[in-house]
Amino acid sequence: MKSFFDRLLPAFTGAGLIACWYAMRLLLSDEQLFLLPPPHEVVLAFRDNGPAIWSAAQNTAVGALLGFLFAVLAFGVWIGLGLLCTGLVGVVVLP
Repeated sequence: MKSFFDRLLPAFTGAGLIACWYAMRLLLSDEQLFLLPPPHEVVLAFRDNGPAIWSAAQNTAVGALLGFLFAVLAFGVWIGLGLLCTGLVGVVVLP
């Protein structure tokens, strides 16, 4: 059974991260504040531009997954097979 502290630890961690986010903004000059908008403005931007952000996230995810798939199929498998077939690599890599 989880203790009361164990149940509240995620909430405390989230609140601490948001507090650190606001504290980091205090270290920035007026010219640098655009680099790190406050959390409430980020939430409002997600609310106002949610469909556009979701569409862009899907586009990015598809591109990344296709890139990983291409890398595995085009390079990883063939390099692995090549290393497997050469006896010298086995002698060098294995103890």
